[in-house]
Amino acid sequence: MNSAVRNWWLSLLLGVLYIALAIWLFANPLASYVAISIVFSVFMFLSGLSGVIFALGNRHLLANWGWYLSSAIIDLLIGIFLVASPELSMAVLSYVLAFWLLFRGFSGIGHATDLRRYGAPNWGWSLALAILAVLFAIGILMVPAAGAATVVVMVGCALLAFGIFRILVAFELKKLHKLQ
Repeated sequence: MNSAVRNWWLSLLLGVLYIALAIWLFANPLASYVAISIVFSVFMFLSGLSGVIFALGNRHLLANWGWYLSSAIIDLLIGIFLVASPELSMAVLSYVLAFWLLFRGFSGIGHATDLRRYGAPNWGWSLALAILAVLFAIGILMVPAAGAATVVVMVGCALLAFGIFRILVAFELKKLHKLQ
């Protein structure tokens, strides 16, 4: 990367938010499915909004900024959909979560390869955590009817993995920023 990456801290903030949500899910496994649906819907909206800001803020600096933007727009649209239709979102929440985590995991694999291309030394950890998010998403798809508690635990594990991934990406971007 030839120029400094601005807004690297947004990835750090997202990572902390993902981990906080995962901890909340683990601490409240029997929480109402409605509450989980609402919290996740709002979280998706905020995740998409901050991702759009990051992508647009770095569009001249990142070679693949369009992938970052498309990923953020998908998060934003899913968040809007889930907030606008709470009854429907509760009925399909397991599938929406699984496909979102699947998409984010594959997106994370792409981001990890970008980090490798830019010479970030710890890109392998990012790749491993993104793959872990994909595996958890597949697990949710395999057992969507196992109940809210199982989905909550699997989503919590995936969010924890993706939160750590986002924090690692933030620190790698910060290192690249300092090298400039």
